[in-house]
Amino acid sequence: MKTDDLYRVRDAAYKLECYPRFGDVTMRAWSSSDICLVDAVATAAGRSKPLKILVLNDMFGALSIPFHDHHTTVVVDSFLSQTAIRRNLKLNGLAPESLVFASSVQELEDKYDILLMGIHPSKAMFEYQLRHVRNALSQKCQIFAAAMSKNVDSALYTIFQRTLGPTMVLPTPQKTKLFQIELDMETKQNGAELRFSGYKAFVADTEFEVASGPGVFSADHLDAGARMILEHLPQHVDAEAELAVGDLGCGAGVLGAAALIVNPNASAILVDDSRMALFSAKETFARNGIDVARAKFRLANGWDGTPDGSLDLVLCNLPADVDATHTPRLALQFLRQSQKVLKPGGKLLLAMRDGLRLGGRIAELFPSPVRLDHDEETSVVLATKQ
Repeated sequence: MKTDDLYRVRDAAYKLECYPRFGDVTMRAWSSSDICLVDAVATAAGRSKPLKILVLNDMFGALSIPFHDHHTTVVVDSFLSQTAIRRNLKLNGLAPESLVFASSVQELEDKYDILLMGIHPSKAMFEYQLRHVRNALSQKCQIFAAAMSKNVDSALYTIFQRTLGPTMVLPTPQKTKLFQIELDMETKQNGAELRFSGYKAFVADTEFEVASGPGVFSADHLDAGARMILEHLPQHVDAEAELAVGDLGCGAGVLGAAALIVNPNASAILVDDSRMALFSAKETFARNGIDVARAKFRLANGWDGTPDGSLDLVLCNLPADVDATHTPRLALQFLRQSQKVLKPGGKLLLAMRDGLRLGGRIAELFPSPVRLDHDEETSVVLATKQ
């Protein structure tokens, strides 16, 4: 790594890498807003004894690793982010216990002196996070947040003020916004509990309920990809044998639940990177009376840890956000992993946004894929492993 590629904050330099990595493609694991935020917190902390610091929305360790010498807790929802931070601790010769990790759905028992946070892309999830951690903040807690200017709007100020207190913008270099929030003990603290959105879906004329926590994909409605997969979902497949189903990127568990509803002989593995997604999927199963003994809910990077040749059917509704660098490579990783975990003759039922342009890649892994359905933006493909 070149000297210029080091992350320089608090009079130290760190090696930070993104995770997962896709071949030779490299992306910087920090932004200018991360540097502004860490510098502001370092100034506030001064050189006093180690403080109790709470970190939200740290993707690769840029916000938490510089404060490894304090009592720092990182609240994480993403398995990939937690893995990235652990890898970067090791890369910098820091002990794994330098940071404490807490789940996004776990109650915090300590009281923290400083809260620093990046901005979650989902406003619903971000507001839930702030309500969730609020009771863990000491009365004199200093609160800082930062984001790139292009990601800041008036709704963000509203969220800060109704969950924490008065918010001001501090001077920063161009293209970044740095916020300092004063904790108002009179601000209403209700709403800290996790609330699920709910909606109805249908599979084979059977209605079932979907429960979705904040920030989970398509939280309040059935998106086009999931709807089309449900319309083509195999039913009562070989009723004499157990059907092993995989729901990759399960979100609120729509596809996995539906597969078990129409296939009484089926069991399922539901996989997601998000703790909130898996929490939602379990709630979806509970609301529909589906025996959880028929399912495993796994926090993982795709099919990592799933034995090759173990599944009969993989269901996957690929991410809707098409970004030029990351999303297509993640989608290709999912395709390759799915080809490995399927049994010979096993099937992949896949919804994908046409902007991903994965048709040729699918054909390389699964000869003669068939497009079953499509609309203006989304296609559903059925592919069989040879």
